[in-house]
Amino acid sequence: MKKKYLIVGGVAGGASSAARLRRLDENAEIIMFDKGPHVSFSNCCLPYHVSKIVPRLENLVLMTPEKFDKQYNIDVRVNSEVISVNRNEKYITIKNHETNETYNENYDKLVISPGAKAVFPNFEGKTEIDIFTIRNVPDIAKVTNFIAEKSPKHMTVIGGGFVGVEMVENLREIGIEVTLVEAMEQIMTTIDYEMVQPLHKTMLDHGVELLLNQRVSKFAKNKVILKNGREITTDGVILSIGVKPATGFLKDSGINLDERGYILVDHNYQTNDPDIYAVGDAIKIKNALSNLIEPLPLAGPANKQGRLVADHINELPVDNRGYIGSSVIKLFNFTAAVTGLTERYIKQRNLPFNYEVIYLGPGDRVGLMPGCKPIMMKVLFEKGSGKILGAQAVGEGYVEKRIDVIATAIKFGGKVQDLQDLELCYAPPYGTGKDAVNHAGYIGSNLNRGVYKQVRYTELRDLITNNAQIIDVREENEFALGHIVTAKNIPMSQFRERLDEIDKSKPVYVHCRTSQRSYNVSLALQQLGYNVYNISGSYLFISYYEDTIDRLNANRQSIITKPNFN
Repeated sequence: MKKKYLIVGGVAGGASSAARLRRLDENAEIIMFDKGPHVSFSNCCLPYHVSKIVPRLENLVLMTPEKFDKQYNIDVRVNSEVISVNRNEKYITIKNHETNETYNENYDKLVISPGAKAVFPNFEGKTEIDIFTIRNVPDIAKVTNFIAEKSPKHMTVIGGGFVGVEMVENLREIGIEVTLVEAMEQIMTTIDYEMVQPLHKTMLDHGVELLLNQRVSKFAKNKVILKNGREITTDGVILSIGVKPATGFLKDSGINLDERGYILVDHNYQTNDPDIYAVGDAIKIKNALSNLIEPLPLAGPANKQGRLVADHINELPVDNRGYIGSSVIKLFNFTAAVTGLTERYIKQRNLPFNYEVIYLGPGDRVGLMPGCKPIMMKVLFEKGSGKILGAQAVGEGYVEKRIDVIATAIKFGGKVQDLQDLELCYAPPYGTGKDAVNHAGYIGSNLNRGVYKQVRYTELRDLITNNAQIIDVREENEFALGHIVTAKNIPMSQFRERLDEIDKSKPVYVHCRTSQRSYNVSLALQQLGYNVYNISGSYLFISYYEDTIDRLNANRQSIITKPNFN
């Protein structure tokens, strides 16, 4: 007997599920509904239409209803809002917004992928200024039409997540002045505070006014008014402060939702009704590392979930190991990528991990090659077992491929010591003979075995306050280009002849540019009886961290003479 499958939502998870269902069953009747005018559009590319990197609006639409019909024999109905689900009689009710007709469709299996909608608080004065949210193609069309018609000189972006940050970049690319207002102490809270500072720096370098720890109070004519009383004169606002699941139509369906409206599913993405599945931004899923059940609003997982649902419906084996949350973002000349757990995540949830942290800053390719840039990496691993918990990397070069490698290692249960032996592609324009990922493995293995001790570069201010003995082992010309104000310069090439300048009765804290030379000096001093600590990250990380926070806090006293980012 021919099966009838209904899909609610035509982007990412919904479209993936529909296409996979067709591949597995040529005879099934498949109908997909979407509230908006488009299905299968590239929502991740929406901001790039503003700067015309994606030149035409229609380029954002990957599949039309006509293509779905001709290529997959799938009936796609746009401008068709599903307004209720009747589980007992197995039908949904749809409102056609073109005809205002309301009708029912029965199903054998129902897949729900409604996504999420932008949070839009009821701010005072919100009708006094042009405010835009970015969730679909019509949304971005409103922004580009506004820019074309009003020629704004300044816009304010509220919210420093993925969409907000990408909109900042693309608005600046076309010459519009931008103020970014973020309620937290940093943008991109998927990345740890110290690792996000290079992104803050590049925003400042590109003329973005960055207001952190600031909240919007209300709007007025051509003004955004903050809770601290400051008024920002602006021509328009991009509001990107979060999303909530678009599950209002399920309120009386009997499908289990949590208090925020997220759909609760099992490891097969089945709801409490075995004939109803749910995927994408509107569900909560298992984090493979923390075992917590949480939302994960990323396109990659949504596409995979849609495929797995189709497999389960067709009684194929499903291997769902949970997700680790890998993501990447471009901001001007920088790329930032993250996979697995961050310290922020661990601390916010009070997770009982006993972990160690690696910082390293190797080049993304051979230093002799044009364009070589440092990769600033942070890797977390479990002490003792060495199990990799997460990794972050920021830089101007080949960043994301290193995080992809570590993400793969995490998914296969890899340990930090496994990274040493990975055989990765090498040629001078693309990498080094000892890749950054291998390098992370060497450092992690040494730390896990207790070969040496380290302190983090983020602890430097406390060291200075406590009058710590800090030795800079870079060469004299490097020291002259910028250094820690209290550091003594004893280059690696001279330290054996100058041991009498190092007080053996006090702990010794050594650093270089990226911690590699200071690691070597640390081992030597340790063998000579000194109580020595390597300052992880060293001057490269210190420069980005200290100088950027100084720029954001005018009254903060600098502890470095000059930053050095090379």
